[in-house]
Amino acid sequence: MSDADEPSLNQPRHGPRQSRAMSLVESFTNVVVGFGLAVLTQMLVFPGFGLRVSVGDNFVIGAVFTLVSIVRSYMLRRLFEATRIRPLKPGAAARWGSGLRGWRSRQSTIR
Repeated sequence: MSDADEPSLNQPRHGPRQSRAMSLVESFTNVVVGFGLAVLTQMLVFPGFGLRVSVGDNFVIGAVFTLVSIVRSYMLRRLFEATRIRPLKPGAAARWGSGLRGWRSRQSTIR
């Protein structure tokens, strides 16, 4: 593999960022599928714990947890997007590398 084939430190590695709107759409779709599974799971598991809940109440309970899940999923997505590795500005790698060389030479004089 030549140097030309390798990604540069100052270029993004994973393509364009996901927009906030698409983050919300993805989170919403994921949670809607989870909602159906949650309600079904509640209907199967609750009786095993002696909880008698109507179908309507199962949907309300599922809806509350779904709203919490949408907010949680969206916020985590935005947090991870905000902490994603950013491309370096031109010249930053050279400045960073020279700092390491200086650190290494100072370490060798300490020993």
